[in-house]
Amino acid sequence: GSRAAQFAIDMGDHMNTWRQPAAAQQQMAKYEAAMSRFPRTWFMTMGNHDLDNGLNNLRQKVQYAHFPVLCANVTEKSSDLLVFRPFQIFERNGLKIAVMGFISEHAWQAVALPQKQGLTFHDPIPIAKKLVAELRPKVDLIVSLHHMGIWFDEPFAKAVPGVDLIIGGHS
Repeated sequence: GSRAAQFAIDMGDHMNTWRQPAAAQQQMAKYEAAMSRFPRTWFMTMGNHDLDNGLNNLRQKVQYAHFPVLCANVTEKSSDLLVFRPFQIFERNGLKIAVMGFISEHAWQAVALPQKQGLTFHDPIPIAKKLVAELRPKVDLIVSLHHMGIWFDEPFAKAVPGVDLIIGGHS
């Protein structure tokens, strides 16, 4: 028999520090244990709380992950390079699937000023339109992974034709 395609996704905010330190450490241990039980095709987009301890801390936490962190609309001011890759293409059961990652301005505004120093937020809609135009000829499905909130997911769906599935967080 064929095995159903499965993959795990994370819409962001797993690195938050609003909890007490001991509770935050317990949450990270549960998160890391859960990550190890899922197939290797994992995707995560950056949420506002993932930056609670800064970008370098987030990069340190995810450097050993067996999955990409996706964020197509935040760059470093010094280089204008994206902080994480914008999309990932993978294949399951004969389908080529592109997954893009975005954070909304609303979520970005919730990041403390010192934690976003040296970073620039970009409007996700023009970036998504450009990526969809680039990816559509290469893939069967385009998934947009969001940390935006439903109040931004719905207008995004109308503004960016060609996205087959939106999976959102921050709601």
